[in-house]
Amino acid sequence: MYNPFYPKPAPPGFAKASPLLPEGSASWLSRLVFHWLSPFLDVGFSRPLEQDDLWELPQSKQTAELTDRVERLFYARCPPEQRPIAFRAKSSRTNDIDSHATEKDLGDTKGDGINSKSEGAKKSQYDSSLFKALHRAFIVRWWIAGFMHLIGDTLRTTSPLVTKVLLTWLSESFIYHRAPGSIPQPRGIGYGIGVGIALFAMQGEIWCLTLTSSDAYRDFKKLLAF
Repeated sequence: MYNPFYPKPAPPGFAKASPLLPEGSASWLSRLVFHWLSPFLDVGFSRPLEQDDLWELPQSKQTAELTDRVERLFYARCPPEQRPIAFRAKSSRTNDIDSHATEKDLGDTKGDGINSKSEGAKKSQYDSSLFKALHRAFIVRWWIAGFMHLIGDTLRTTSPLVTKVLLTWLSESFIYHRAPGSIPQPRGIGYGIGVGIALFAMQGEIWCLTLTSSDAYRDFKKLLAF
């Protein structure tokens, strides 16, 4: 007899059939409620997980790729003489092209004011800011995670108020049923069901938004650990 609480152990090598993390190919609804993670959770519920059951991260989320991106963006903000040899040689060709273009542009213009402004703009482009490099590398994920975290905190703050509304309605309905006429008639059963569904959706959305925001934090933490 099949027992859903004690399922048959899944065969080994769960991730061999599809080794890449399926989050990127999942639909937006599946990513919103984390339904793409259900097969992996089913395997973990049926037996202890092994190394062959774990998916591989896509290239864009691996630590080496994240590190190279931040390193490239950071040294692009540093003066050429302060860059490592590899980045200095790579950027020298770009600087030569930019210098020729700048000289050509400056040859068409006259006046010391224009030249001083161009030199000041050229110097200001190298600020050696690690924060700006990190922001440039993770700008989309950071702002999405921050927005999701804000919504999650708002729902976490307002969910007790919705709980209070539900308990008040239950109390009034009970008193009105036991002593009709003692208090005004409360709203119908549909109101209570709607508040209960809203409270359930708020609690579930808090969990989903917390996982979504923690994904971006995990990428940043891997970068710092590397």
